[in-house]
Amino acid sequence: MKRHPPLLLIAIVVIYLLLEIALLVTQPELAKAVRLSIAGVLGFFMLRGNSVAIFIWAALSVLTAMYGIAWFFRTIDTNPQTALVSGLFAALALVQALYLVLSRSVRAHIASA
Repeated sequence: MKRHPPLLLIAIVVIYLLLEIALLVTQPELAKAVRLSIAGVLGFFMLRGNSVAIFIWAALSVLTAMYGIAWFFRTIDTNPQTALVSGLFAALALVQALYLVLSRSVRAHIASA
């Protein structure tokens, strides 16, 4: 019997898609629409238990965390508030990547697909 995706995996996909929709609505650009559609397709396959899609999302989360950490150190002297926000987002992206790679519930979801 096929298992349902873990709630945290659903939350990751839904929150990111809502963020992309909000960005697209507030400042419409073609690049944001493309990013939203790619994230939607990737999220669909993640929720179906595709290990490649989950790995791609985790790898992109690690890259996002690296970029956020670099931005943190770049702006810490000039704008500490921006640095803290980017550092927080970097930490959240890293935790998300670790969850996707190390979580037993995600592995069980992949195995049931």
